Amino acid sequence: MVSIRVPFFRQHSYYTCGPVVLEMVYRFFGMKASEKSLVRELKTSRKKGTGHRAIINSARKHGFYCFVHDNSSISQIKHFLFKGFPVIINYIEPSNDEGHYAVAIGFTKKHIILNDPWDGKDFRISFDDFLERWHDNDNHHKNWLMIITKKKLNLGRQYGPL
Repeated sequence: MVSIRVPFFRQHSYYTCGPVVLEMVYRFFGMKASEKSLVRELKTSRKKGTGHRAIINSARKHGFYCFVHDNSSISQIKHFLFKGFPVIINYIEPSNDEGHYAVAIGFTKKHIILNDPWDGKDFRISFDDFLERWHDNDNHHKNWLMIITKKKLNLGRQYGPL
């Protein structure tokens, strides 16, 4: 089993998973931000939740590099976890079949382990189930992931700090 320690926070509203996921990852990097302040910053709404672009722009605004990738694989998630980076993912949440953000923090032989602001800390989902659900509501983004770092990684296209 591989697991990294990422602070966990629960979302207080059904539509605030995006801000809470950023709150967890920001705290991992030593930056404090609240769900409430991030809801405002990201312009999160009841109707649309939070878009990928808002999350990327927030991370850049706060001085982070962002690696964002569609059509990713479980192997890529494992690679980043081995390197000690939490992985922001967007998937269809199992209890309500809605688009949802969570943070991949580890894995076992058969499961991915998420800090899921709705389903809880160390939420386990089988790789097979996760792969079926790893897309957004509209299927525009399949197997989307995002990594934020304080230093540029030796990877493909990245967004630098603003």
